[in-house]
Amino acid sequence: MKGGALAKIAILNDEPEVVALLSRFLTIRGDAFMKLVGESGRVMDQVVAFSPDLLLIPIYRPPDLIGQPLPRGLQDVRGAALLESVLMTPELASVPLVIFSFSVRRDELPLALLQARPKLAFLRFPEGLQELNPVISGFVGPAQGSTDDLQRLRSQPPLNRSPSDPSA
Repeated sequence: MKGGALAKIAILNDEPEVVALLSRFLTIRGDAFMKLVGESGRVMDQVVAFSPDLLLIPIYRPPDLIGQPLPRGLQDVRGAALLESVLMTPELASVPLVIFSFSVRRDELPLALLQARPKLAFLRFPEGLQELNPVISGFVGPAQGSTDDLQRLRSQPPLNRSPSDPSA
């Protein structure tokens, strides 16, 4: 939160590697964060109770759809149900949202989603980690943690991805 207080950031994802990387990044930044996984309804209750300053939602294609069109749109994307729940929860309407993906392109997201959420950033994962700190800082204020630690985290090799992933 701007003004020196710790930012409260919610990570909505069920991939352990992704959650671990984002958790480590937020710990180094000095932010308070909560990892949330589960059924959309229960998770939204937890998110609202946490009252976050920012939401991080990684989304991705299932392995069998990497490199292919999404035949049913966002219905085929993992993480889309949580994203939809966030968008339909009035208490979260003003909370900035950062969407990550290594397999879904920004132009595959519905235009209405992008227009309805003025405080939204879309980052490629894991390349977008280079941009994550400035994006978070723009929404909730500067990092409270060590810049050296943030630099070290950024210089780590990216997560392993499927060789069939065209964005690799």
